[in-house]
Amino acid sequence: MHSAKHGLLAPDGPPIEPYGETLTTASKAQQRIWAQQVTSQPADKGLLADGTILVFHAGRDYYEELLPLICGEY
Repeated sequence: MHSAKHGLLAPDGPPIEPYGETLTTASKAQQRIWAQQVTSQPADKGLLADGTILVFHAGRDYYEELLPLICGEY
């Protein structure tokens, strides 16, 4: 899971407090900056190894800029 405020979240991690930030209303530039900031998190957690399946529990505004960075398309 990803959060506009917290970046990568473990699905079995502790709950987070509600907050007012969202990428849904953010500009493409802001979404891109956010994606660049959290790109290293899956790798740091060992989630990009061959055979690993990533599941995004987020809308397009969260994964559209992130996915190409993770997959090395940029």
